[in-house]
Amino acid sequence: MSNLDIAPEDDCLIPFKDFADKIGLDERTLYRMIDEGELPTPYKQRGKNFYFMSDYLNYQNHLKTQRS
Repeated sequence: MSNLDIAPEDDCLIPFKDFADKIGLDERTLYRMIDEGELPTPYKQRGKNFYFMSDYLNYQNHLKTQRS
């Protein structure tokens, strides 16, 4: 199973701040990247922003392909 082929039950939500911490960027930079189309719009639940684990894995894969 590749990074992009995670089971639906493993595709958990990551709070926006934790997503920013995982990829090493601040929240303001994430909002800029969203506005520029570099990241998908976060999922909103109860007024808070989240990303799915698959979004994080897709972002990592995107960075790896840029290095090639």
